[in-house]
Amino acid sequence: MVAALTAELPRLEHRPTSHARALTTKRAIEWCGLNAREEVSLRRVDALETTTHHVAGTFHCGRYLCPQCGPFAARRRLEALAEIAPAVSVIPGARHFHCVLTVRHRMGVLWSDLRACVMEAWRELRESMPFRRGVRGFIRAAETTFSGNGHHLHLHCVLTLEAGTDPDALRDAIRARWDSSVRTARVIDRPDGTVRALPGRTCDFEAQERAARADGRRGWWSEITGADVNDTIGYIVAKVLRTEVLASNVKRGARPWDLPARAFLEVWYASKGFRWFATGGCWKVKRAAVLETEDGADDVRERTGETVGTIPRSDWQSVPREGREWIVGFVSSPDVLPSDVLRAWRAFSDVARGYALTKAKGTSTVRATDKPPEGDAS
Repeated sequence: MVAALTAELPRLEHRPTSHARALTTKRAIEWCGLNAREEVSLRRVDALETTTHHVAGTFHCGRYLCPQCGPFAARRRLEALAEIAPAVSVIPGARHFHCVLTVRHRMGVLWSDLRACVMEAWRELRESMPFRRGVRGFIRAAETTFSGNGHHLHLHCVLTLEAGTDPDALRDAIRARWDSSVRTARVIDRPDGTVRALPGRTCDFEAQERAARADGRRGWWSEITGADVNDTIGYIVAKVLRTEVLASNVKRGARPWDLPARAFLEVWYASKGFRWFATGGCWKVKRAAVLETEDGADDVRERTGETVGTIPRSDWQSVPREGREWIVGFVSSPDVLPSDVLRAWRAFSDVARGYALTKAKGTSTVRATDKPPEGDAS
């Protein structure tokens, strides 16, 4: 995305506001996680039968669209939901469904208008009597993509039904309420406060079903089942959440930082404060609730995991940006062994100390173009 924004800058020079926004966003992504606010630490997290590492003690943008912050928040959310899943699994008679809620619209609709429409429809759906009576708990995650029809903001949900709820009746009620809501949702124009309807809006569930069957996918409403209840919960955590509900950070080609540069900029500014993720009812847990805001996800970074290495702030800041960027990316990569992470961190600590001593002595024996340590350094 940094390269895409760099290429876009010359084309925006005649539009000062857009050019300034593109430059600011580019710098925010480039420097996210690289400037120390205090002592920088390497933290290890053992969860979901795997070990992951991340760097804490640095400033982060905390944005969903950031290639660093988005995947980190998604991983922590997955861990929090896996923690509450065993309690959900013992609810007598509960059934679980995966639900995808979309809005069809004409080309050229602003992302902010689409967001207002989707979230107003979701609010009305949650307040409807069939939903309140039939749904014991939910997980809701928004995903945004961009294609030939422009922005496509939609919701992926896991719904846990109350015992005795007729899933077919609830499905029909959700379908009717959602379709009615997206057709009548209004958008407030700023700054004068006037209200208008979003043009060309509809929700064609039959078209969704046809497209899903053609692609070999499940439709907008499908039950999540397994050999037994525990197997079903395991499938929800390992498959549905990882690849569909938290999809925007893992599905190939659907990552938010793969959006075209101009679409990315529009979403970056229009989504400030937007809650991409939410839970309710039996899926509501404090650890997951903290992650419902971008600031909350950033705070979790500083409190999660065991500290296995530290670097003084002065040493960290002495290393050129390329070196800091390399070590942050290396330790957070899922393909790197934990032992290699620790060796690379120790080697980087020595290099950082060398940069700091050189800077203190006022010499230039270490050049800013020096390469960062290799991953197998010892």
